[in-house]
Amino acid sequence: MELYITDNCIKCGACAEINGDIFEISEYGAIFNKHKLNCNNETDCYDAVFFCPVNAIHFGNITEFYS
Repeated sequence: MELYITDNCIKCGACAEINGDIFEISEYGAIFNKHKLNCNNETDCYDAVFFCPVNAIHFGNITEFYS
């Protein structure tokens, strides 16, 4: 699974609240740690995309978004 987070992130922490193992909030915005992704927490990624209040989390590769 590939996810990317755009610059629209407002650092609200909703994604990290859903799963702090794969999402983290930095001073610049949310960070997705794909190395900690496994079959047990993949559903959390779908929830994070759905519950992001500014639609900053997207499925796919960021290069697809800007091409």
